[in-house]
Amino acid sequence: MEKQNHYVINVSQQTFEADVVRASFQKTVVIDFWAQWCAPCRQLTPILEKVVASYGGQAILAKINVDENQWLCQQFGVQSIPAVKIVQQGKLVDEFVGALPEAEIRNILSQHIGGVYEEDAEDDHDAEEEDVSADAEERLRAILEKDPQNSHAQLRLAKIALEKNDPETASELLHAIELGKEEYNEAEGLLNKIEFIHIAKESAGKAQLRNNLAANENDPDSRYALACCLAAEGEYEPALEEFLTIVKRNKNYKEGIAVKAMVKVFSIIGQRHALSDAYRDKLEWLLY
Repeated sequence: MEKQNHYVINVSQQTFEADVVRASFQKTVVIDFWAQWCAPCRQLTPILEKVVASYGGQAILAKINVDENQWLCQQFGVQSIPAVKIVQQGKLVDEFVGALPEAEIRNILSQHIGGVYEEDAEDDHDAEEEDVSADAEERLRAILEKDPQNSHAQLRLAKIALEKNDPETASELLHAIELGKEEYNEAEGLLNKIEFIHIAKESAGKAQLRNNLAANENDPDSRYALACCLAAEGEYEPALEEFLTIVKRNKNYKEGIAVKAMVKVFSIIGQRHALSDAYRDKLEWLLY
């Protein structure tokens, strides 16, 4: 199926990790399992595209052709189509089956995404991504002016700042989110990611760090810096593997800094994420 607008992407098993899992840490991913022969799918498609577009960059629609991606269907337990799954922070947060009315779909999504950004989803002239982000940022800042403690707006603005490669602004916004707020845990995870970003910026870079390790695999400083670079770029599994290697060789390296880094990655991807569960078990086995 051709891409209808810049909020819609076609996803395969090969691109799923990047386009859905990693992307869901920045915005809500609405997965549409569909097929060419499915009449209800054709009915649902324009509604989903319109609703997702109305969120102005807060969400993307990831379309998965069931005939070409049976493995993904099995992973999500898809038994009939159209099937829609909503993913945030690497986790399935909601789902529905069938061509629901637009109002019902909006109601479901509104439980997971903030306010709608009004725009003409039928307009043939798509706005550039930067313009959409600017509109979203302006609206969110207006919300903060009226309600300085609005943690949802603070979190959204922080994510926009990170997308614009402005971790300092993001950090300031995230630190303003108070303990007890619904967004606090996610904010804490993003602050940990910003810490990795700072370390990565100060490092020699992945290529040089890999060269260092090729010359001396027992170089914990280079391995730690490489792991931080990977975490900063959202490459969480290889980052965890590098941190774990440090723990295997010396769990007390720099007062357990690798262990602490793994815990920070868990907070970024979610405590109940499959990677968190797997590497927490590995870590506990090494430590205890």
